[in-house]
Amino acid sequence: MAVAFQLSQAPVGAVSLGVSVTPSSEAQRADGALPLTFDQVNWSEPQFVTVQGVDDNDYDGNQPFTLRVSYTAGDACYVSQSVTLVGVNHNDDFLMFASTLWTGNLGGPAGADAKCAGEAAEAPLPSGTYRAMLVDGTTRSAQPALNWVLQPSSRYYDQNSVFLFQTDATGRFDFGDDEWTNALSVDTMYDAWTGLNADWTTHADTCNGWASEEDAVNGRRGSIHATDATAISSVSARCNDIARLICVMQ
Repeated sequence: MAVAFQLSQAPVGAVSLGVSVTPSSEAQRADGALPLTFDQVNWSEPQFVTVQGVDDNDYDGNQPFTLRVSYTAGDACYVSQSVTLVGVNHNDDFLMFASTLWTGNLGGPAGADAKCAGEAAEAPLPSGTYRAMLVDGTTRSAQPALNWVLQPSSRYYDQNSVFLFQTDATGRFDFGDDEWTNALSVDTMYDAWTGLNADWTTHADTCNGWASEEDAVNGRRGSIHATDATAISSVSARCNDIARLICVMQ
């Protein structure tokens, strides 16, 4: 993430801003540690500090960091001033797992989220919020992104620490270029309810918003052992059938 800095008025003398990030175990400046300098000419022009997450190999999801700004200046208005900003590291490791079996009547995406949260707590898995990689096109979609569950530019692993994939800046990835490196570790061949097309748009079959288990209604599923686009969209099945959920740490 990039943070812009500029002064609110022209200084009498040059103003130097020192910008530091803590804890360094979670985030660091990607542009080095040089201070930002403003004078009577460039005081109103934004200068940027870029902060990036640190790959710590911990499944701890998004973590907060603090950006501290200190001023040293030839202008009394800025001497001994300091600012503290709190941000969130969006480039870290996340956990995914496959749930037990459910019909298509999940109580909507929110109900599916609750099922993921309950199973994560029972496992137990690392603490955090878990949601289902499931779309209905109304309350959740991947393309366009609406309440989407994958974080941008983040790495995902399964419960056995096997690397699965890394998302791009959209919170998705192109299966034509970057397929899932490894499939989820599951001991059976059941698919997972997703509601997705292979291009991450919402499929027409969503078990009526994941609220139906009728024989005449269908839901789209992904092949849970696949590493290509069929991992998210492989077949439509009757909603009274059973399948897994792909649960994602937030």
